[in-house]
Amino acid sequence: MLETLQTQLYELSQLADRLVSSQLTHLTPVSIGVIFGAGLLTSLTPCTLSMLPITIGYIGGYETKSRWQAATQSIWFSLGLATTLAGLGIFATVVGQVYGQIGVGLPIAVSFVAIIMGLNLLNALPLRLPRSARPTGFLKNCLRAGDRT
Repeated sequence: MLETLQTQLYELSQLADRLVSSQLTHLTPVSIGVIFGAGLLTSLTPCTLSMLPITIGYIGGYETKSRWQAATQSIWFSLGLATTLAGLGIFATVVGQVYGQIGVGLPIAVSFVAIIMGLNLLNALPLRLPRSARPTGFLKNCLRAGDRT
């Protein structure tokens, strides 16, 4: 049963991929609609859905005098979010290309640091920072606020 569902989902994704690819070869108003719909469907992932409460809280946190002002704020927020995510994607692409060309040593070192950090977060390997590296001021208050949750 599960294999049948996985096979059907795979075939559906291949069909969607072929549909969008064919629409990209010659643009028409229908193809723009298909591409827009595909973009909306790809935004329904757990990563982007986790942004929904933040988005609603941000947009709903402002008292607006009219629907036009609310729509304007929503558009600016969406454009800012899209620009930020696109910039981060470009940065990740560039860094990923450089990272892949370095060799074996750096990925192993970075993996080791990530494992140590994960163990520290789980309190399985508590690490004490030297006094000079401990956060002070605003950052210290932010970290204390995070400890309360």
